[in-house]
This record gives sequence, structure tokens and C-alpha cells, in this order.
Amino acid sequence: MEQVKTFAHRTPVVITGTVVQFIGADCYTFRDPSGEITLRIGPREWAAFGGTVSPSCAVEIGGELHRDTSDPAREPEVRARSIRKL
Repeated sequence: MEQVKTFAHRTPVVITGTVVQFIGADCYTFRDPSGEITLRIGPREWAAFGGTVSPSCAVEIGGELHRDTSDPAREPEVRARSIRKL
């Protein structure tokens, strides 16, 4: 995860790990062995996935890394485009 955080804005990514915590709205904490990142999963992505996940479920997330270009100090996040249970 630490390597993903160094990528440029809107870089396509595929990450594998677990969704460990609901933060609020459409934000979740996502974890892999190297660290954590905020993950945004919208209603369309959940509907396309058609299932549920728990912190014990390994998933693969396809999406984009997003940075707040007006606040470079803010942590980047991944915006999910696809979810696949492993």
C-alpha cells in the first residue's frame, strides 16, 4: 500500500487485501500487509459486485488513486471501479 500512495493522481491501480472498517458515507479503510489506505466504494460498484465483504474476506479492488490536488498534504485514496472476492 505504501508504494500505491506514491503514485500520481488518477493512476490506475489493482490492490489486494481486506476492507477492515467502514469510515462513513462511501469510505472504508483498506489494508494489505504493507499498510492502509482510504478506499471509496460507491453504490454502483457495490451493486455491480452484488455481495458483501467482511474484514476476513480477501478482495481485489480495481480503481484509481486520487489525490487532493488543492491539499498535497492530505492522504491519497483509492476510488474503486471493480470489486472481486478472492
